[in-house]
Amino acid sequence: MKNSNIYKNHQLIKDHKTTYKQLVQEQLDRASESMTNNENIVLDVYPKEALALAETLDKAQDNNIFSGVTVFLKDNVNFKDHITTSGSLIFQDVISSYDATIVDNIKKHKGIILGKTNLDEFGHAGTGTWSAYGVVKNTLDPEKITGGSSSGSVSAVYADFCDFAIGSDTGDSIRHPASYVGVVGYKPSYGVVSRYGITPYASSLDHVGVIAKTVMDATIGTDMIKGYDPKDLTSVDVIDGNFCDHLEITDHKYKIVILSDVVALLDEKIKPQFNRFVEDLKSKYEVEFVDFDITLLDMIGPLYASISYFEGLTNWNNINGILFSGKGVDYNNYNDLLVKVRSNLGGEIKNRYMISNLLMNETNFDTVFENSIKIRRIIVNRANEILEKCDAILIPSASVYAPEIEVALARKAPSNSCDDALQIANFAGLPSITIPLTSLDNKNAIGINLTSKKYEDLKVLNVAYNLEEFIKNNGYYNE
Repeated sequence: MKNSNIYKNHQLIKDHKTTYKQLVQEQLDRASESMTNNENIVLDVYPKEALALAETLDKAQDNNIFSGVTVFLKDNVNFKDHITTSGSLIFQDVISSYDATIVDNIKKHKGIILGKTNLDEFGHAGTGTWSAYGVVKNTLDPEKITGGSSSGSVSAVYADFCDFAIGSDTGDSIRHPASYVGVVGYKPSYGVVSRYGITPYASSLDHVGVIAKTVMDATIGTDMIKGYDPKDLTSVDVIDGNFCDHLEITDHKYKIVILSDVVALLDEKIKPQFNRFVEDLKSKYEVEFVDFDITLLDMIGPLYASISYFEGLTNWNNINGILFSGKGVDYNNYNDLLVKVRSNLGGEIKNRYMISNLLMNETNFDTVFENSIKIRRIIVNRANEILEKCDAILIPSASVYAPEIEVALARKAPSNSCDDALQIANFAGLPSITIPLTSLDNKNAIGINLTSKKYEDLKVLNVAYNLEEFIKNNGYYNE
């Protein structure tokens, strides 16, 4: 049996041991209970639509692997006739008038959308603490953060609310929180999945991806949403067929490069486990340590801030109360309207937009933003140079265990260039996946991250698929 909850469920249905409707009802019940308990993971559920589709599939005895796969959407994905808040009070009453392309694709594959998950406002944070609808509780330890911005989607997967969830990843927003909770988070190559209908953050960095329990399930989810889209000018038409048909456990000796200057920044509590894993990895694969360049690594954080904050402000200059969000606002003039509407933005958004305005003034634009673009190219070139000599780059997907919520709210959560290294894949548009490594107890999880060349999505998925099996067989991660 493949390491896949989706395959297992389809086999149970085929053997008449359960039904689509029964599985959907069980997941909806868990999600609804979470909402009752104020865990802030799920913002809305759609039982009537979901159960009706499940019943239709049961009557048709439809056993296509994609049929009946259940999905939660991150609430920055437009779903026609449903509210899309993007984690913000600005959109609390705004009903989507159209479907995002990935929603169209899920429907075409007969997937079942169960509801929407919480997120940091507009995707502008990495903690899961900056949503207007409450802090997302870590399902391993409610005192700790889940990470973000795809916090609700990661938690929904871990808590078995769905087969996979949609996330978006501008810097690490799928892969970093996946590490904190112990699930798989995959960001495909830039352009492989359409961004049409997704609330934008930073357009040159934004990716849409999936979170699931296993690599196979994440691959099935990717197959359901990927594909060329003429409505997205950055969409590409380079990948044919389904990835899930080509995942296989193999004796191929993959060459894996580990970035030594990234590993050196790991917290001492995590480093022994990671080092043990690397030593075991050498028994089956070709492993080489390479320095990325600590000077470049230290530039990634400030570089990401300058580019993403600038692009974020550019994308959201239309928050003015005229196009949307101005309903019921009593104002005297345009400036008064701007102030009253934008006062509904959260603290993290305001902080980033203030910095953006500083970066965009005449004095700073040439020296900060344009130089950031040049340094980004240097970092991308270095990553591509390393990838020419290997199948995948491997790094830790977080430098520390998930910090406590109070620490994150006080803006004191530890972070260093080890965490920032995940952003290299966004700068270069590379396929990148986090898989669980080990859980030392019931409150902490560790993950590893793999990245391959642009458009080599199938390769990085296969490397991850084989390493997932290697990890299981060597007793690191017990399901």
